[in-house]
Amino acid sequence: AICKIPNLCIYLAGSGARSISGNLANCLDLAAVVAACNTPDCPPGTVNLSTQAQVNQFKIDYPTCTKISGNLQIGGANVTDLSPLSNITNVAGEIFISDSGLQNLNGLNNISQLSGRLVVIGNPTLSNLHGLSNLTSINGIISIDNNATLTDISGIENINSNVITELYIQNNPVLSVCDYDNVCAYLQSSKPRNISGNLANCLN
Repeated sequence: AICKIPNLCIYLAGSGARSISGNLANCLDLAAVVAACNTPDCPPGTVNLSTQAQVNQFKIDYPTCTKISGNLQIGGANVTDLSPLSNITNVAGEIFISDSGLQNLNGLNNISQLSGRLVVIGNPTLSNLHGLSNLTSINGIISIDNNATLTDISGIENINSNVITELYIQNNPVLSVCDYDNVCAYLQSSKPRNISGNLANCLN
């Protein structure tokens, strides 16, 4: 289903003999491969993925995409698997994950830099944020709010506290551990924060 490969695209730009047929999706035939070769590596601006089909199609349409030039917005009850997004390393805007059917954020593991805020809100089956463990730099708010089964936010512990502008960890009723080094360092500052409605050591 994926034939957008640099050396193949270079070859097809020439006049050498070729035959491509009987395959799937962007490899369907010569015209499909040429069209894929002529598409940008990444979509312009904000990427909004509201169904699992759209998440899966992203990998097919943009197999070499590593940097989102706008926001990455993920939501929708049937979005359950982010592994097709595993090539992404950088998001120039925000990451906003809401109202999904995700149990984890695996597939975002290679993202190390975010130029906007990180919002994870209203995901009823999300249990952990491990998929964010390589994220070290953001430029804005962290908001983790109203995730009914979230028990582990250690995926945010590598984010430098100096680049967090506001911190909100609230209304996650089974979340009991929040005392990561970067969270504690942030709380030593006077920047905006609210920690409430969680459990045990995250209660407030």
